[in-house]
Amino acid sequence: MIIEDGKEFCFYCEEIKKADEVLGKEAKSAHRLMTLNRMFNNDSLINERLKNCNFGNYEHVSEELAKAKAICQRYAEHFTKSNPVNLMMIGNYGTGKSHLAVSILKRVIERGLEQKNPWTGVFISTPKLMTKLKATYHKKSKHSEDELLEQLGSVDLLILDDVGTDYKKKQSEAEEEEANQWATLKLFEVIDSRIGKHTVYTTNFNHVQLMDMYGEQKFSRMVEGAHSIKMNGENYRLRAFK
Repeated sequence: MIIEDGKEFCFYCEEIKKADEVLGKEAKSAHRLMTLNRMFNNDSLINERLKNCNFGNYEHVSEELAKAKAICQRYAEHFTKSNPVNLMMIGNYGTGKSHLAVSILKRVIERGLEQKNPWTGVFISTPKLMTKLKATYHKKSKHSEDELLEQLGSVDLLILDDVGTDYKKKQSEAEEEEANQWATLKLFEVIDSRIGKHTVYTTNFNHVQLMDMYGEQKFSRMVEGAHSIKMNGENYRLRAFK
C-alpha cells in the first residue's frame, strides 16, 4: 500500500478490481452466448441441405460465381468487429447464395473462437424470422418479441437469407397488404438495429423488385454501405434433369 497526498492506494485491491471486471465481462459474454443459442440455434435454423456447406465444397460453374466465392472467403477471413461491412448477394435460384452465406458464418464463428469473447452469428431466412416473431405473440411463448429483436440487433454477424420471400400472396388484397406491411416493419426494425454491425443478405430478387416490395426509403436503408455480389447462372439443383 502507498500513501500519496494523504490518499491510500492499494495495488492489490486494484488488481482484484481489474480481475473482477474481466470476470464480469466474461460472465456477461457467456450469458449472452447462452441466451442467443437458446433463441437462435443455427443447427435448427439451417436446413439439412445447407448444414454441410463450406467453401471447400462450393462448386462454381462460371467466372462470376468464382469471383463471388473469392469475395465471400475474403470477407470471412478479414471479418473484425471494429470494421463492419455488409454484403448483399443477388442472383437467380440455385447459384449457391445460401451455400456461401453459411460458409461465411461457419468460418467467422471458427475464427471467433480464437477471440477472448467469441464472435456470435445467426443465419435465418426471412420467412422463418417472421414465424419466430409471430410465435412470441402466443401466451406460452418463452421469449418476447423485444427479446428476439434485441438478440438479432446485438449479434456480431447476422445473415438474412432469402430476403423478399417474406412477402406473401394472400387470399384477399387487404389481407395481403396488412401481412406484408407487418413483415416489412419487423424486417426493418432488425435492419435498423444492425447499424454498425455486419449483416449479410441473400436474395433471388433484383434491386427493382426489392424496391417495389419495400419502398425506396426502406430499400435504401438495407443497401446502405452494402457491397453487392452478383450471382447469376445455371440452377445447379436442376442439372440432373437436363
